[in-house]
This record gives sequence, C-alpha cells and structure tokens, in this order.
Amino acid sequence: MTELPVIPATSLTMYRFAPGKELEVLEAYSLEEIMPVEREGWFTWLNVDGVEDVELIKTMCMAFDIHPLAVEDIYHTKQRPKVELYNDFPVEHSDSIPGYMMR
Repeated sequence: MTELPVIPATSLTMYRFAPGKELEVLEAYSLEEIMPVEREGWFTWLNVDGVEDVELIKTMCMAFDIHPLAVEDIYHTKQRPKVELYNDFPVEHSDSIPGYMMR
C-alpha cells in the first residue's frame, strides 16, 4: 500500500506585487522561508491556509504586529466574511479567500 505524503496543517503563500513589476509567488511552511516580507514600493499579500500550527500562527502574529482582535478572528474560523482595518493593515477573513494583507 502506498503511503500518502504528510502535508503540514498550516501553509503560507506570499504574493508580492508592484506597479510595472512581475507578480512574485512563494509557498512556504515557515516564516523563515518568506522573510523578509516587506519591500519598499511593493504590496504583500500573505495567505494563510489552516490554523492547526498554533506556534506558526503565534510567531506570524508577533512578527507582523497583528492586532489582538485580528488574532482572535484568525482562530474563530466560523464567522461571516469580512474585511477590517487594524494598525493601517487591511485584514480579510473568509472560508474562500483567507489571508492577511500588508504593505
């Protein structure tokens, strides 16, 4: 019997874009794989799939100074889709398009 690959419960996909530049996409399972995130003149969308890796989520929230109310929303996945502004960063929550936008 063939064994199925073990897939980490939480994954990150980073999208970077800037006017006149090609879109950059990087898939990762740790913050170290995508750091540093910020780049002058670029916008970054950090998509988070799954919240099972509590340490990764906690580290991400501390690294990006994510507002405590947004952190609470991350763990409460069964809620209405919404976009909120915290500390000048829009945060989007939904089952279909999870993610965190920063600039």
